[in-house]
Amino acid sequence: MGFTFAGIHSEQHGLRVLDVKRPISPGIAAKTVKVPGKAGVYDMGIEVDALHISVEVLLTGQSLREIRDRVRAVAAWLRNDDRTGMLMFDDEPDKAYTARLTDQTELEEMALTGQGTLTFLAADPLAYAVEDDVFTSESGVLSFQRKGTAPSQPLIEITGESGGMDGGFEVGLNGSMMTYKGPLGFGERLVIDSRLKTAYLLKTDGTKQSALNAFDSLTFPLTLPGKENQLQVSPLGAATVDQVKITCRSCWY
Repeated sequence: MGFTFAGIHSEQHGLRVLDVKRPISPGIAAKTVKVPGKAGVYDMGIEVDALHISVEVLLTGQSLREIRDRVRAVAAWLRNDDRTGMLMFDDEPDKAYTARLTDQTELEEMALTGQGTLTFLAADPLAYAVEDDVFTSESGVLSFQRKGTAPSQPLIEITGESGGMDGGFEVGLNGSMMTYKGPLGFGERLVIDSRLKTAYLLKTDGTKQSALNAFDSLTFPLTLPGKENQLQVSPLGAATVDQVKITCRSCWY
């Protein structure tokens, strides 16, 4: 088994994967509040930690010099210009983490022994679908099921026209409702991004214009695994809907 990071497979650098330690889930800590005079505590939910993935590898080479040269090439690849990269494992090629290498001292040890442990940090501990679930509708109504085991923060795109001052759209997904009372012209798109907690108009020239102030609520919707999701975009007043598109960002714990 091997892995792919930032679009490059481990085999291309002569790495043989000996073991992969992927926790069944990231660390979870309970949030509680103690109130004097009350038995026990108030349960305030949970906090989820980042995910640490350890990969034990063996680096092969014909000589110590060759191993040292390969270690430098591996370090440059995994450093990835100090950026995160998509991390995928051969036994789950349909899932990817956004990760970066940490604890690079192991690379120094590898230069001497040819063997070491690479530790990746996934700040977002969820694994995301490499080929996402994307659905479109020209009626403004969608019923769909998606992959994964965790709720996801979708990207919703609406094309149409808002129909003047009294027009707009009601956007409902799985019981969550947001009402938009703002402009949307021909050829423009209204984008609701639940992950970034933002909404904007994508203009015909490619520029973005914030649309947050035109919403009555900033309760951004989620898609849910293992059930039928219901998305409905209803025009208000003289508004019209040409197409609704949802990119689910399907994910797994």
